[in-house]
Amino acid sequence: MRNKLGLCLMLGLAVNTLLFSGLAQAVSFSRFNVKLNGIGVSADNSRANNQRLFVSLGKGFAAAKPFNPVLKYENAGNYVFECGGVKLKSGATCHLKPVKYGDSSQVIRLYNKGRLADTYTLIFTNLPVIEINTSTDIINTPKVPGSIRLMSGEFKQDTGKRSMGIELRGQTTQAFSKKSYGFQFGSGKKNPKIRLLNMPAGDDWILDASYADTSFARNLVSFDIFNQIHPNKDKNRPRGQNAIKGHLAEAIVNGKYAGVYVLDQHVGPTLLGLKPTKGTVIYKADFAQWKQNLFFPYKKGDIEVNFSQTYPKTKADFTPLKKLIDFVAKADEFNFTDNIAGQIDLAGLADWYLLTKATQASDNTSKNFFLAKNAKGKFFVVPWDHNAILGMSWDGKPEPVSTFFATADNNLINRLLQYPDTNFALILKKRWAVLRKSVFTEAKLLARFDQYHAQLVHGGAITRNSNRWPQPGTVGTDKGISNPKLSTRKYMSNFLKVRLPAMDAYIRGL
Repeated sequence: MRNKLGLCLMLGLAVNTLLFSGLAQAVSFSRFNVKLNGIGVSADNSRANNQRLFVSLGKGFAAAKPFNPVLKYENAGNYVFECGGVKLKSGATCHLKPVKYGDSSQVIRLYNKGRLADTYTLIFTNLPVIEINTSTDIINTPKVPGSIRLMSGEFKQDTGKRSMGIELRGQTTQAFSKKSYGFQFGSGKKNPKIRLLNMPAGDDWILDASYADTSFARNLVSFDIFNQIHPNKDKNRPRGQNAIKGHLAEAIVNGKYAGVYVLDQHVGPTLLGLKPTKGTVIYKADFAQWKQNLFFPYKKGDIEVNFSQTYPKTKADFTPLKKLIDFVAKADEFNFTDNIAGQIDLAGLADWYLLTKATQASDNTSKNFFLAKNAKGKFFVVPWDHNAILGMSWDGKPEPVSTFFATADNNLINRLLQYPDTNFALILKKRWAVLRKSVFTEAKLLARFDQYHAQLVHGGAITRNSNRWPQPGTVGTDKGISNPKLSTRKYMSNFLKVRLPAMDAYIRGL
């Protein structure tokens, strides 16, 4: 009897604690749809004693300055928020102390019938904040339904909660602790195209965990370069890009801070500006199981193993790709020389080749690129997956700088360089002479990485990510994955001091 009485007393005490102590789990923050100056805030409520609200600030907060936002919230009932030490109705101005990127010294409190329910620490970030919620675990395939919301003070955008499907992305990277995601807007056959930040509207997007690359910028820098040196000038796809764009962001997944991610576009007909007609195709060179040799004579089934059709998403048709490969592999010297320029865009191919070789993208001439075309156009190349460049392997381990420039794995490049009358070597020489002065200098390449690093440092995102994912690659299934030293300025500088002069010598010798 005494034991039962003691148990009842303890249960009663636990109930009282839940009712009156204001534990964070008692209230769902999302129900209030809190906004500051029209931009939502997202709650990391994974820790009951240290709940955090992520506020994406606009431009100009590198140093502390006044921030007096209008506070709005919904479904208040008996709840009221206290901001700046004052309890406010929705639509009132909140007078905070001066803030700057990275500030975490201020709080918002939530009261219910005058009793404190929750306290939230405000985290002021310079990056967009992405909030993802699903009712089940996110898996490899199929996509699971959920909602996503992007909030950015800099771009003055709050998408509100949007329905979407989401899945894990990558192959070997799915084994990493920090997962990458692919998501598509919509909840069925209708997939609305939505503009995110300053990127063109699309329905299909990527959240790259960049777990191995602790700079978070190798992909971003490569694609920025390609978009700069090879902007789209094809009149048949006037709104298309030749490479994706991306942005650093912070993500909160199912109420838990998930760290820094790279929000990327997805390569598809909308991005490339292709016409959705029969004969328009996009193929990805991705598996490299065909002895890692492309555009060579092949046996039945080889092409389907080494390429995947990403558009259209109906029954695969490799006929256009087989015609290109057959031409490259079988055409005699004169036929090849006279007609290769009508099969594929050589200017874009040259810029892509220079980018991959200058940055030592070792994987990217045999896989990790797209070939796309309009029904009546010629193929053009789209770069992809440049996370393993500048002295880093795919798993974050060092890849020593090389002065060797092999092309044996790509017969298209081999034949273009084999026959002088294709003018491909001349194209490379002329382009390299221009780009070596304007883009591919050590100082300008490092400046691109500095820019992204500054974004991570200004608001403390790099520290928050490190706290969430401490010492990547040191324990468990991640052991050996990622080496933060490879993302330092010193390491990249030492790499470029060898690779760029070696590239000069290689181009001169063509």
